[in-house]
Amino acid sequence: MEVVPETYGNLLHEDGIKPYSQAIFSEKEHLIWTVNTLDEDSSRYLLEPLLSKEFDHIYLKQKQLKLEILKKEKLQLKYETLLKNTFFSKCGRYVTVKFKTPTAFKSEGRYQFYPTVWHIFRSLTSKFDRYSMESEIGFKENLDDIDKYVNVVRYSLHSTYFHMEGIRIPAFLGTVTLKIDGPQQMVNLIHLLLRFGEFSGVGIKCAMGMGAIELLEKKEQKKDG
Repeated sequence: MEVVPETYGNLLHEDGIKPYSQAIFSEKEHLIWTVNTLDEDSSRYLLEPLLSKEFDHIYLKQKQLKLEILKKEKLQLKYETLLKNTFFSKCGRYVTVKFKTPTAFKSEGRYQFYPTVWHIFRSLTSKFDRYSMESEIGFKENLDDIDKYVNVVRYSLHSTYFHMEGIRIPAFLGTVTLKIDGPQQMVNLIHLLLRFGEFSGVGIKCAMGMGAIELLEKKEQKKDG
């Protein structure tokens, strides 16, 4: 992050929910580095330097390795569009969440490396409330309703570790299919949070590469399982 201005870089090292997430994926012979920002400052001070023509390679100091940047893409999702496509739409009651990078939560000082409904949406509501422009979701009544109406009906998971500065963090990868009961407004709220989560990540250390998710909508089903 040498391209980030020092004053803003110092803010990013403070405790709390970070205004960005990142993840690295391999695709055939190439690596794909995705950086998501959640507010104007992070877009200005993080994305703009990364998208500049001068930033044409990445140097990994520990490995003494220089990686050439072959292509850059910028995608933008406006807050109003996110709301229109989720909260003010009619979303399906089944949705599959793919955990693309090692994911974990932390509760009472211990790592939680299994995706319960409570842990997923407590994380997402905290991130959403921190960086949403107008609304606040994560008060206790909403979390209680989410825990009541959302159920895991299928999963394919395996345990793994996220390695960071000599530390191994227990985590998981895979998919979870959720069924959302209750009123349509609850269904739409869940989709809003999960779509937001594609940018914010879910769980801990999303700014370090953990917790990247992808939302895969499911067709309506007559039977669970």
